[in-house]
Amino acid sequence: MSNDNNQIKGKKHFEIKQVDKITDEHWKLLLLADPSKDLVERYLQSGKTFEFRKNTNLAAIMVLKEVSQFKLEIMITYDDNRVTELLQN
Repeated sequence: MSNDNNQIKGKKHFEIKQVDKITDEHWKLLLLADPSKDLVERYLQSGKTFEFRKNTNLAAIMVLKEVSQFKLEIMITYDDNRVTELLQN
């Protein structure tokens, strides 16, 4: 998808995409949710991980975990200060 499709009348675009590989940048946010890397890794293995970016800046990480046929558990982690800064720009 081109950047033009994600922009709204000159405003900077937001993007949500599935993550295939967890980077150091992702880990900084994920460990805010739980300081135990082992627990976070188990959670990541049991769900699908997505990142939320404004332009190229990481704003949040979301993990969707199937609990049953009709239920998903959603875990979102973000840095309050970073999100506030990104939304103001």
